Amino acid sequence: MNIFKDVEGKRFGYNYIFNVNYKINEYVLQKEEVADVKYFTIEELEKQEENNNTDFSFTKWKREDFYKEMDLLKENIKND
Repeated sequence: MNIFKDVEGKRFGYNYIFNVNYKINEYVLQKEEVADVKYFTIEELEKQEENNNTDFSFTKWKREDFYKEMDLLKENIKND
């Protein structure tokens, strides 16, 4: 999880990275609290990090922390 805050624009975001077996339509969201839920493959996330895509707040993480999280996810998937 990461918390990102843009002081000037007064916005913030949370990143939650999980390995789940749910379909998007199975989530029940409070529209007042959650703007969007999206699925990404690990490879897609790594590509966004490599491209330093600032649409993703994890690009603000230290590079080694990001890849540590990806390695944990890969290990989790391998053990399922």
